[in-house]
Amino acid sequence: MKDNEIIITASANRIVDALSNIGYSLQSSVCDIVDNSISHGLADNIYICFEYIESKDKFVFMIYDDGKSMNEEKLMDAMKLGSSDKNYKNNDLGKFGMGLKTASLAHCNILSVIAKENNAKYPSCIILDKNLIKSRDEWLYKTLNHTEINDHFDEEKRILRMCFNNIDFFSDKKPYTFMLWQDLFSFKRKSDNYVSDAKRNNHIQKEQANIESHLRMVFHRFINGENGARKVNIFYNGRRLDGWDPCLSKLKNTLLYKDKAHKDDQDYIGYVFNKGESEVIIKRYVLPKKDQVDPSNDLIITERSHTDRSMKIDKWQGLYFYRNNRLIDYGGWYDGTGTEPHITYARASVDLNSEHDKYFTLNINKSKIQIDHSFKIFLKENMPKFRAKAKELYGGRTREVKNSLRKNSEKLNEIIVAEARKNHVEVIGPNSNGVDQKKDYVEIKNILGGYLDRDIDFLNQDAELLKKKILGEEFSDSELLWKVIPDPRHLMLVKINKLHNLYKLYYEEEDGKYDKITAIIDSVLISLAYTEICYKTENTEQLFEDINRNTGKILNKLIDNKIIS
Repeated sequence: MKDNEIIITASANRIVDALSNIGYSLQSSVCDIVDNSISHGLADNIYICFEYIESKDKFVFMIYDDGKSMNEEKLMDAMKLGSSDKNYKNNDLGKFGMGLKTASLAHCNILSVIAKENNAKYPSCIILDKNLIKSRDEWLYKTLNHTEINDHFDEEKRILRMCFNNIDFFSDKKPYTFMLWQDLFSFKRKSDNYVSDAKRNNHIQKEQANIESHLRMVFHRFINGENGARKVNIFYNGRRLDGWDPCLSKLKNTLLYKDKAHKDDQDYIGYVFNKGESEVIIKRYVLPKKDQVDPSNDLIITERSHTDRSMKIDKWQGLYFYRNNRLIDYGGWYDGTGTEPHITYARASVDLNSEHDKYFTLNINKSKIQIDHSFKIFLKENMPKFRAKAKELYGGRTREVKNSLRKNSEKLNEIIVAEARKNHVEVIGPNSNGVDQKKDYVEIKNILGGYLDRDIDFLNQDAELLKKKILGEEFSDSELLWKVIPDPRHLMLVKINKLHNLYKLYYEEEDGKYDKITAIIDSVLISLAYTEICYKTENTEQLFEDINRNTGKILNKLIDNKIIS
């Protein structure tokens, strides 16, 4: 240390409190611990026991694995906040060196780890007790020798053996790692909030089931030994788990989607950020509907939640991000497209490795991901046709709206453009003829000055489509009702949100039942969009957006409450 450098020690109390409230769900915490067993322990078998001992009104949570384990020095490093990264490999499931501690302290007050390397005479044991740390405001740990270990954990060892039919745990001749949570304050507090024993027991059983289903999904490639993942057996509360692939890629009637973006010999599309780097691999699937499979096949689980996220069936659609074969985040399209019922069975796996960490941001508990902007553009280019195919197979209606306004779109266009000229409204920017192609915006000049608009989506639209003046599209925000797309050639295009309740109520009906109503709605939206082009300025952009959002929000509520039907 240099003369002008000092060490300032953080308060252990405050850090412990922060770690206890970091936002880990119980399911994601368990997965973080399992990551260590797979990556660092190289375990073949992982045993997880989460039981409620009713006679003592306490919860027992423990994980035992038969991996290579650690000596005392390595165990001390593993118990540090921000453990050493020198042992991390490119295919490692760990990332921050925090998982064991943060995952544990979010749910328990006492974390104990027993580790025994192969050929070691005795195991090592370190205990992290939050009460001890807070009493002294220092990072103090307890250690136990081999005799004390046997006495201290006698009851937990007995419960573990009973849970798994007296398997030979804690052998003197084999390596192992045993992790124990004691005083599960968070889970007990939630359980104690239930007044009746029946509701309390139901809550406990539900959480136990959620852990099981989450493990089956997050580690399904390891459990099943798929996609190059090393096969690992995971046992939970006495049972060996089967992996559950949310894309159902091995199911007979699942369609692996291919288009022109695929190379002849590939079943995926790839994206490379920079030359020489490995590809992000995307495989797109359309799952079979329930009536196309054997109803006894428990792989077809859609209505009932498979995780702690209480998601409706349509929320399972979208992308499933894997990092080194471990599922990280899932659900949703990440390209600005919202979910909708007719693409419920469209799902895509996105495979990343450690090399891609600089482009994709993970949260600390490795359950959420933020994607790079260039990758988002790639998704916008490669997902629409896939979703359209899924909608086609699902049987979703793709009826073209043919009301009186849309049948007269050419005349409508003439009227709008003529009115714009009278009011000195002009749209200037890149167009399909190659003029001003370098601009990433359009400039709208109007009687109040005007504004810049960076939505240049018209460049990707067919010229004939733009002449139609109004068309339906899925927005990522279901509350927005319409969107104005300025266009240098035809002044503007208006898009109406297919995910809005108003669209679903009137525009998706067959046989022109509501053509008069849709013509009126189209007329109103065209008028509102024209007003926006004429009068919006940089100072009033937020005002116009608020008008749009509040209009859409109120209409949604009116329809939800059957006031409009």
